[in-house]
Amino acid sequence: MENYLSFETGIDNEDRVYAHRGDIFICEGLFKPLDDIEKNDHIIGKPDRPVLIISSDENNINIVKVLPFSTKSGSFDSNSITSGRVIKVPGIGNNPNSNFIDVSQIFTINTYQLKVKLGRASQEIVDAAVALHTLQNIANASSVNTIVKIFKDKYPKAQVFNHPVTISSNGCVDGQKMFMNNMYDPSVDLFTEVKQVSIEELNAQIKNTLKIPETKEDAYELYTEWLSLGTDIFRNKYGLSRQQYITLRDKCVYKMLGKIANFKKHDWSA
Repeated sequence: MENYLSFETGIDNEDRVYAHRGDIFICEGLFKPLDDIEKNDHIIGKPDRPVLIISSDENNINIVKVLPFSTKSGSFDSNSITSGRVIKVPGIGNNPNSNFIDVSQIFTINTYQLKVKLGRASQEIVDAAVALHTLQNIANASSVNTIVKIFKDKYPKAQVFNHPVTISSNGCVDGQKMFMNNMYDPSVDLFTEVKQVSIEELNAQIKNTLKIPETKEDAYELYTEWLSLGTDIFRNKYGLSRQQYITLRDKCVYKMLGKIANFKKHDWSA
């Protein structure tokens, strides 16, 4: 090629955002290996645990704020370490099982700790996670008033504070759109792909039939079911006491160890 293409502009030397709000990464150096977790640890472990970036892109040059994922649902006991797993999302990457975002365990990490990108969550999911994390840190109704005032001052044109309504009064033409500060419920417009399901509704869909694992396949079937339901719903489904659940789990683990590819003892540990 005798001639070359000459560009007068197009090279940008400014820092580019590596991590975006909603990105899902495996991070390094954040979570302990399961074998290193001590009795009094209340922070979840497992080094290859995915995290969701919730901080805005403009702040993601050097550090990011993240929430962890878990394949196991949380406990309904508010004092449990897993009680913050309140958002259920589809499987990440090649994992077909559902995942749960833990909104209670927020971390600030360096961007260089983000090693493998697995995917991206919708902004709708991120917004829900941020909202529920904030809700966990609200003390009382007075706190709500303070937070709403701050948000209103920061984003006065937000739809939640200025819902368009149709009125016909004070000489206004019928059908005219006017903005009123009436604090409407935005749930009709938000969470278009989210279904809120109560524990009562979940339990109503469950049949109480206990399966005793006779083979590794039977054990693996129970294991995958436990992954999908989480410990509390799994126990409730089969009417298991804590000791009965532990006995059943140990039998399943014994059946699968060394016989199911990539299955490790701590994979079913809760």
